[in-house]
Amino acid sequence: MNPPFGERFMKSALDGIVVLDFGMAIAGAFPSALLGDMGAEVIKIEPRFGDFARQWSPFFKDESQLFLAWNRNKKSLVLDLTRPAGQETALRLASQADVVVQNFRPGVADRLGVGYPRLSKINPRLVYCSVSGFGQDGPYVGRPGFDPVLQAMSGFMAAQGIFSGGAGDPLFIVFALIDYSTALLAAYGVMTALYFREKTGKGQHVETSLLNAAVAVQPERFVKTQFKPVGQGSVVPYQLFKAKDAWFFLGIAHDGFWKKFCEVLEDRELANDPRFATNPKRVENKQVLIQMLRERLAQRNAGEWLERLTAAGVPCAPVQTVEQFMDDPQVAHNGMLVDREHAVLGKMTTGGVPVKLSQVPYQPTGASPALGQHTREVLARFGFTTQEVGDLERDGAVYQRP
Repeated sequence: MNPPFGERFMKSALDGIVVLDFGMAIAGAFPSALLGDMGAEVIKIEPRFGDFARQWSPFFKDESQLFLAWNRNKKSLVLDLTRPAGQETALRLASQADVVVQNFRPGVADRLGVGYPRLSKINPRLVYCSVSGFGQDGPYVGRPGFDPVLQAMSGFMAAQGIFSGGAGDPLFIVFALIDYSTALLAAYGVMTALYFREKTGKGQHVETSLLNAAVAVQPERFVKTQFKPVGQGSVVPYQLFKAKDAWFFLGIAHDGFWKKFCEVLEDRELANDPRFATNPKRVENKQVLIQMLRERLAQRNAGEWLERLTAAGVPCAPVQTVEQFMDDPQVAHNGMLVDREHAVLGKMTTGGVPVKLSQVPYQPTGASPALGQHTREVLARFGFTTQEVGDLERDGAVYQRP
């Protein structure tokens, strides 16, 4: 009888799990970085030119900041899947792996010899995750999908323009919310499939897409009934305000916060005004209220308002840069900045693990790999002899970074 699931993974939650990562950019590469956070051994399999994100600026020396962010906890193996020897090598790796993650366009993995039907035959326990723009089939199956494409299609840009308080023109959200959400869904799907395999011994095909993520992260906007919705907006005031010297955010999520906010303003008349007594009333009279608050909040500096609001327990925050947030004591306390050692850059700082497990404390692993840094190491790890590795290098099927 096997020991309980938890007792077999003592060093980390996914200790012993081997991931072959064929993914690129955010949605394809970041899922396996998250699995690596939990202790999985992640082998990033790249073509000779590498993940195309390696070419995206800005750079530290010749290393892309974006690639560094999305590929922590990995080893890099350069493998040419257009060569028969490269495909055979991939099959040999997949026969010993637990997870494959890829975001080739639908059909490309099959053409390169690493599609789910082929790999699942040689390894029925394999959890195979496909990430795409629109899905593995359907009317848009051949289209390339990127975060802004789905932002435009799914209502994100339109909604941001409407709720920004400007002219209502669509706005592009620079933060790649849909890409990162897709990566989280992919990691969630893989973990679920691994749990299923633990109980049944069977692997399976896990699929998600940017389109699916675009729906998943705004579920309230897809609720439809036979009745017409009444009212516009949901919470007021819940937005940015300009103080005398700087911007800050104010979030009055319920009537209790409204009462506390009025106490901070020292304004009994506003607190007792029936037009603003409840959130539905504040929504109904939003234009009048917001103009009043803009005038009031512009009379003092943001720091003074934030100090008073925080003391009263009212949700608020300064508008900061990333650099300012990195110096925040709560960020440090949560362990959300981790130092790692990079082969080219030396000591570097990256984001930490966002989920903490009490039974298997996180131990930081490696930084993102240089291209082809671990080719020989990985092949030896999977049982390739020195002669076999040399033959693959001469064939051009693999490449080891000098």
